[in-house]
Amino acid sequence: MARIEQLKPCMKQRGMVEMKRVTIRLAPKYDQMEGGHLSQLGFLGYMYEICNFSNGERTLAEIQRALGHELWPLPIEAIYGLVCDLETMGYMTISP
Repeated sequence: MARIEQLKPCMKQRGMVEMKRVTIRLAPKYDQMEGGHLSQLGFLGYMYEICNFSNGERTLAEIQRALGHELWPLPIEAIYGLVCDLETMGYMTISP
């Protein structure tokens, strides 16, 4: 199995995810986090940018670097968690 840094997320369709659906489903999970950039709906900005960068060619490590410049640096595990949430909701796939 590939290391998480090498995984390549890809959106299943062009355009943005349904943010209302994402908020309803995931806000309770991320609101439980204390502080940090993902709590209090901060995760939505990261998800928006992850969707923009997830073309099936960029690795999670490349997306992590880009997000650090666009928003605020996050650990690769946090980005992987966000991508897994989007995959679980049917918005993207993750390839090795």
